[in-house]
Amino acid sequence: MTSTETLSAATHIAPPASLSLAGEALKAVALRFPPRPAEDDWPTTACARADILDRLEQPPLRPADVRQHRARIRGARQILQWLETFPGTTWQQRWNASPASTRPGNDWARLAPGWIGTAAGSSQRQALSGGLLSLICADVVRPALPWLLSRTSANMTSLRIGLIPARAPEGFAQLEAMIDSATWSSKVGRDALHSLVKIVAAKGGTLADITVGDAVEYLAALKAANKTANAKARGNTLFYAWLRDLGTLPAEAPSSLRYLANTSGQVSMEQLVDRFGVRCRPVRDLLVDYLKERQPRLDYTSLNNLSRHLASNFWGDLEQHHPGIDSLHLAPEVSAAWKQRCQTRIERRRQPDGKVREVVTGRANVASIMLSVRAFYLDIAQWAIDEPARWGPWAVPSPIKDADVAVVKDNKRRKARMDHRTRERLPALPVVARAASSCLKEAAARLQALMNTPPGGQFAFAGDTFRRAAKDGTTWAVNIATGRRVDLALAESRAFWAWAMVEFLQHTGVRIEEMLEASHHSLIQYRLPTNGEMVPLLQIAPSKTDEETSHPGQPGARRCTQRDHRPHPRPAHRCRPLRLQL
Repeated sequence: MTSTETLSAATHIAPPASLSLAGEALKAVALRFPPRPAEDDWPTTACARADILDRLEQPPLRPADVRQHRARIRGARQILQWLETFPGTTWQQRWNASPASTRPGNDWARLAPGWIGTAAGSSQRQALSGGLLSLICADVVRPALPWLLSRTSANMTSLRIGLIPARAPEGFAQLEAMIDSATWSSKVGRDALHSLVKIVAAKGGTLADITVGDAVEYLAALKAANKTANAKARGNTLFYAWLRDLGTLPAEAPSSLRYLANTSGQVSMEQLVDRFGVRCRPVRDLLVDYLKERQPRLDYTSLNNLSRHLASNFWGDLEQHHPGIDSLHLAPEVSAAWKQRCQTRIERRRQPDGKVREVVTGRANVASIMLSVRAFYLDIAQWAIDEPARWGPWAVPSPIKDADVAVVKDNKRRKARMDHRTRERLPALPVVARAASSCLKEAAARLQALMNTPPGGQFAFAGDTFRRAAKDGTTWAVNIATGRRVDLALAESRAFWAWAMVEFLQHTGVRIEEMLEASHHSLIQYRLPTNGEMVPLLQIAPSKTDEETSHPGQPGARRCTQRDHRPHPRPAHRCRPLRLQL
């Protein structure tokens, strides 16, 4: 690349299909433990049609209900005849070539009669659904995980009832013997069981054949399916804990996939930019290189915000209103229009009647976006002096002038908003403190009730009945009414630290960043020169300013604030009297 004029419309790329962040931790686990590849040839899928139908006539694939069995045999025969019209030497290859493999599984009953050329009545739809269920349980075809995840809970219950005795009865019987009956029959337990059934149906084999990669692949497919359905991905990883208990996973496997399923973690600079779908490939590569240059001097949150300002608020907006743009040298009218659009944003608000309405509101971080774009242009111009071949083609005048980044008024408005939020929330502070203290006392009492109960026994607390896990030494309990499994020791620990944080912030008034940096070394003592009284103090290192504050300690004394810009022999600090009642 020698000049920006060489960039043509052919350098534009389509935005990625998925804009989610995978996370480096999840990526590392997926690379270390790859899933089993999707196969299209194994013994049962290569059997002749007559042999498959003969197998369906024998238990455990034959249901006890005679009418149901006849309907399933009729549906399986029609499906196999239909699959024979597609290319392939195995039934799985023909399934992959059919339109059924590319459509969601919840469309099967509605579309299958038209594909196969039969009547569209309810009895025929049930026959085809039952026939496909029998073929899956017999391991003749293996639908992909997205196909299975789109099925309803009723379909999954039928699949579980048919697949377990036909494919892995010993493994599931061993698993059921290890899990207490309350958890096994609860909704969380049923979801975990359905997860294992779906993995076995999609990958083949038994419970002992499920790998860590299969579990990670399932969680990724679950997240994608829930995102497509505009639902929240719950990330139920109890099935993975069951596999660990069975001992089928290697010793080096992760102890849990909970945090990998529910958090994204830090990602690469390429992923930060690609989530916004930048179409111009050279500009996309430039943004990635720029973020990599800034990366050593910025924390991850700042990099995340910078990527959003440049790739979405700036260049993404330009590509939306000026398709085909490929140069940073903006015409005056283009930059002026972008600055005007940057002042506002569209906000979706739910009305009292339940309808969502789009409202144009003022953007609060306009100055931050302008400063990021101005720094982007000025940095490239400065770096072009040292590396002309790399940055020189992109060195152009900045569209952001000095008047665009005047932040005095914005700082005043931000301070006014902060003060207003403080005045609004201050009356609720005693309520929050009482609630945190009440939650801690309740969690501690519930944990003590569990410790007084023998393993496997039941105890009542606050109107709920719990059953303690049968394993000695564990603090897990199951709510009999809801089936929810909870670690009461972990719940008590979280309640304690929540109470501690509320009390710490309430009595000291420090920023949350300063609270996170506090340790036992921050506790110092001061003796009053008047009466010799010992006052405990909390010493806090400065984070954003060199402001030093002190509290005299007497009731009703006014807060004194001192600011000194002269060089100090040591870092300034703040000392506050410690009044926590532990």
